[in-house]
Parts: sequence; structure tokens; C-alpha cells
Amino acid sequence: MVSAAVDRDGAQAAAFPGAVLFALWAWMAGVVIVSLFAAVLGQPVRACAIAAALGLTPAVAMLLLAPRWGENWASAIALDSWTAAAAAAAAATGGAASPVSAVLLIGPALALRLAGPARAGEAACFAVFGFAIAAMVGAAAPGPAAAPTPGAFTVLALAFAGWLLAGGPDGAPLRRPAPAPAAAAVPSAAPSGASMVRRFAEAAHELRTPLGHIIGFAELMQRQIFGPLPAKYAEYVDLILSSGRRMQALATDWLDAGRIAAGRYEIRREAVDLAGLVREAAEAAQIAAAGRGQTVAIVGADAPVPFSADPRALRQILDNLLANAVKFAPPGGAITARLIAGPNAAIVDVEDNGPGIPAADKARLGLAFERGDAVAAVEGAGLGLMIAGALAQAHGGRLDILDAEGGGALMRVVLPVLQVPA
Repeated sequence: MVSAAVDRDGAQAAAFPGAVLFALWAWMAGVVIVSLFAAVLGQPVRACAIAAALGLTPAVAMLLLAPRWGENWASAIALDSWTAAAAAAAAATGGAASPVSAVLLIGPALALRLAGPARAGEAACFAVFGFAIAAMVGAAAPGPAAAPTPGAFTVLALAFAGWLLAGGPDGAPLRRPAPAPAAAAVPSAAPSGASMVRRFAEAAHELRTPLGHIIGFAELMQRQIFGPLPAKYAEYVDLILSSGRRMQALATDWLDAGRIAAGRYEIRREAVDLAGLVREAAEAAQIAAAGRGQTVAIVGADAPVPFSADPRALRQILDNLLANAVKFAPPGGAITARLIAGPNAAIVDVEDNGPGIPAADKARLGLAFERGDAVAAVEGAGLGLMIAGALAQAHGGRLDILDAEGGGALMRVVLPVLQVPA
């Protein structure tokens, strides 16, 4: 089921694809369920009713205005009603510290999904303005109202916005940013997954700005600049910030994978200290490893190793391989980052003592979205090895997936030595 709309340049475009209609109905069902659940748990019935009304009104308005979507006034009312309702809810439940501020993401997400980046930019500005108004009203109010199950509404809003941004197979395509001229392009990824990778990258490009807003506001709230937060709200802020950073890292992987698939990832060589990069990446990985009781050892990177390479690309290779090792090594396990510098090539090994990689999985692990059957339960999108392998290839090298002695996996990056520019 698709309803038609006319965009600003007069071209007819798909405005209400089935994925969006499904998301709208799912949102309304979720609002009703959460509100009823809050009332059953003893929350004030009046607060639950107000929360349900604020959540349902913009969705109902959008469905009612769908036949007039091609008219500017209809689309403006339909989209901006989400921001107005979210700002009202945030103002009534704490202003800048309100846990339901995540609902402000829905307006820009819908605008991007249905009208493209230009309209999404306007909706994002309106959302920021709405948040500022909510913060001022909340600060001036004598006391915030209780938000029924604020955590559930936050999760519901983030899930709804994420669904809209990701889209479905019948969704309107997001517009692709104009490519920058490349100094040296990474070879394209496997043709079978290239179109899927590019589509995810287009969504990721548009995700970065709203994610930056989420993370920025969450950091402000975490620091409690405008006053102390109740303990439960502080816990919600920590969860929002942690989830936002994970989504941001995933969006960056999607974007880089899309550039690689399109052959538009720029490689800019310069003089770097390869040993220093290995040490920095391993020390950063140790922070995540410490939370699992793991250790990260550094071997062969004591003295500087001059090299000609793109430092950002090399750091990304190292970060991806070390992050994989931290994920798959057991709690309390050992990870080793080893540098072997020779006259013709430099070798960087990242080794762990995890379960290892079955022979049947090795051939496909370098492809986008491919993951080993034995690690399906481990968090990840299956892009890390694909990106690392493509970036190594762009430097004239390769990524080898091997078995570590005594068990575990060994990821080996082989990079040919080039003359370091003066």
C-alpha cells in the first residue's frame, strides 16, 4: 500500500510506503500498551491518559492527512505535530532533563523517510527549537509531572525512529550525498552485497546528525549542568548515552562500508609511525577488554617504525580487529597485538584465545554482513573484517584469517613497504 505525493521539484515520489504505515500502526499500538501497562502498575490514570493522547495525536493526524500529503500545508502539519507533541511532553515532565525527549527524533526521521534531506533539515531545526522551548518551560514550571514509564516511551521512540531511518524493502530511497574526489579509491566490495551496503550507508549518513544531537544532549544531562537528576533518570541518561554511542559507531561502519562498496573511500598516504599506531589502538582496546577481565599485550612495537600509509585507515583496521578479538575472546582471556617490521613488508597480527573460526566460515567472513555461525549471538553487524580487508587491499596488502597456535583466531594484516615521503 503506497500513497502518492509530489515533492518540491514536482516529481512524484513514494510518500507512505508499507514500512512507514506499519511503523505508524506499531507506534500507536505501543503507546496504548505502554499507557495501559503504566495504569495497571498504579501510575495516575490521568497522567497515563495524557501520555497516550500526546503519543497518539500526531500519528492519527498523519494518517488522516495522508490523502493530502502532496500539499505543503498538510505535510507541514503532519510532520511538525510530532515535534509539538514531543516538546509538550518534555516540558511537562522535566524540560531539558525529561526522559521522553527522545520522541523529538521522530519528526526529523519521518521527514527524511518521506520528504528527503532538505525537509529533514527543517524538521531537525524545529526539533531543536522545540527542545529549547521545553527546557525553558520545564525550568520555569513549579515542578515536573510524573511521566508514566518514561523508559518505555524512550525505547519506543528510539525504535520507531530507527525503523523509519533504516526503512524497508519497499521504502522510498534516501538521497545519496555527492561524492568527494578521491585521491586513491578502495577496490569495490563483493558485487552481491554492494547495493545493500550502499543503501545502509545512505541511511547511516543521515543518522549521524540526529545521533550527534542525542549524544550531545545526553552528555549535557549526564553532567547535570542544569541541576541534579533523580537517580532513575540518571540511569536512563547513561543507557541513552551508551546506546547512542554504539549506534554512532555502527553508523560510521555502515558509511565507510558504503564508500568502499562504491569505490569512493579516499586513501591519503603520509609518513606515520606504525608502531605508535599499534600501541595507541591496543591501549584503547584495553579499556573495553578490562571490563571483561581480559588483557591486551603489545609485542614488537617498542621502537618507531616509519611507514607510508593513511593513518586513519590503518587505525580503523587495528580498531576493528582488536574490537573483534575483545568480543570473541572469553572473559579473562588474552589478546595480543604484534608488529613484525621487515625490509619489504610490515605484518600486524591480532591474536586471541577465543573459540577460533571454523574452516567453513573463513572464506565468507571478509564479505559484508557475513558472520560465523558459531558467533551469531555476539553483537555486531558483520562489517569489521570486510572494512579491514578492503582497507588493507587499498594499501596494496591483504588480510589473512588464520588459526592461532593453541586455539583462537589470528588476524594478520600484511602491508608492503613503500618509500616514506620526505
